[in-house]
Amino acid sequence: MTTLESVCEVGDRTSVEARFGLSRCRADGLGRRCDVRVGAWSLDVDGTPRPGALATALDHVLGESLALHRPQGWWTTTSELTIDFLAPFDRQSRLLATADPIRVEHRGGYAQARLIDEQGAVVAEGSTWAHHLPPRGEPALPAVRPWNEPASTVATIEDHLRYERLPSPADSVLLTLPASASWTNIFGLLHGGVWTCLSEIAAARLLSEHNPRLSTARLHVAFVRAARGDGPVTVSARARHVGSAFAVVEVLGRAADDTLCTISTVTARSRSDGAAPAAEAYERDVSRAPTKG
Repeated sequence: MTTLESVCEVGDRTSVEARFGLSRCRADGLGRRCDVRVGAWSLDVDGTPRPGALATALDHVLGESLALHRPQGWWTTTSELTIDFLAPFDRQSRLLATADPIRVEHRGGYAQARLIDEQGAVVAEGSTWAHHLPPRGEPALPAVRPWNEPASTVATIEDHLRYERLPSPADSVLLTLPASASWTNIFGLLHGGVWTCLSEIAAARLLSEHNPRLSTARLHVAFVRAARGDGPVTVSARARHVGSAFAVVEVLGRAADDTLCTISTVTARSRSDGAAPAAEAYERDVSRAPTKG
């Protein structure tokens, strides 16, 4: 039986986490560790991996790292999620997601996480603020998700989530997720990682029409309300600034009844193809520094 003290769903093949490649979630000291195997479901329409596809892994380990320290019988909800995308990855990447609580309070806390590839490169870093909430009445029974049969050939993130683009005003992008019920967490609420992924996709679609040289660099999501999987949810992106090397996009997420649920800020940058790790760059610069004498 699943209880509020044990809500990790990585072992359930129908869970959002499992369908985004997570496995072997385990406690490690005060934090949490999880293996992530990237698949074709991470690819954009042009065949490149979509950074937002990594959001579920970070959201999961961050939340679990703080949930380990909440009062017995309480439950945990994410209020803010921030991700910096630092290095490229591919559809066959094997990553390690690690998260550790930095500050733990009675009513919540703050945690930081990393996604590291097999070569030791940091692909993404994330942080979260979470709230611990006391039980209200009888404990909620675990939600039963309708099984979403996989597409015959999952070639893109669009195939995987089955989102659709809707007509929208000029200079904006509106996406909808009709089958939201199949992307909910154990409480029947749309998973924070899916909200984040959709928001990043909407921002990237918008920027591709203005400056395709830009790629997502940072994403911050404020979760202001939860959305139940009882109908289509939407995300709408509008550019606040688009330059030659930097852009800022605001994305609003709404439930089926048009209630505002998420407020996201996505920044994008132009990047060089070859970036040396910090330690390597430091050693290179030191070796080139002129000597006195």
